[in-house]
Amino acid sequence: MTFTKDSAIVKSYVFLIKRELRTLDNVPKVFNLYEVVEEIINEL
Repeated sequence: MTFTKDSAIVKSYVFLIKRELRTLDNVPKVFNLYEVVEEIINEL
């Protein structure tokens, strides 16, 4: 399974991180989830 920028779980983590309710450390390193979320956060 691979996640994309359009995956609901990716969008959820980005939403929570942007609102400082979670940090990147809270994102599980499952498949490529962490990497996709990290990429989006670093683009902000």
